[in-house]
Amino acid sequence: MIWLTLDASVILKWFLARGEEPDWPAAEALAGALRQDSVRLVQPPHWLAEVMAVIVRKRLRAADAALKALVGLDVPVLGTEEVYRKASRLAEDTGAHLFDTLYHAVALLMPSCTLLTADRKYLNLAGNFGRIKTLQNFRAPVIACQALDGGR
Repeated sequence: MIWLTLDASVILKWFLARGEEPDWPAAEALAGALRQDSVRLVQPPHWLAEVMAVIVRKRLRAADAALKALVGLDVPVLGTEEVYRKASRLAEDTGAHLFDTLYHAVALLMPSCTLLTADRKYLNLAGNFGRIKTLQNFRAPVIACQALDGGR
């Protein structure tokens, strides 16, 4: 089983300007792997609020469908004191925002978990801490699939 933490930059590719987003094929393949349970997610507590904030700001009409799809993933959340402590240290060490480092802290603290990001700025800041890959470099176990929202 592959365990991943996805930051907002990856999740948003499923809903915003599909097909036009960089790394869209990788995001689409990842969605298929999730549907087929060949990939499992674990997320920090703020993930859904951060993603929905962007979706509402950019595409208000799509917010209900996006929320339904994301809640339907039934993703476990890791929000322990240890996660916040690790995220705070990462933020201090890298200068990155705590919202970004919370994703990374979850991946670092969850055994065999990797953070997937499309945020190259964060990767450059924190890549040396490990357990982080770009969406572009991730190869999902499934090749062809539809986005989580059914291709709408």
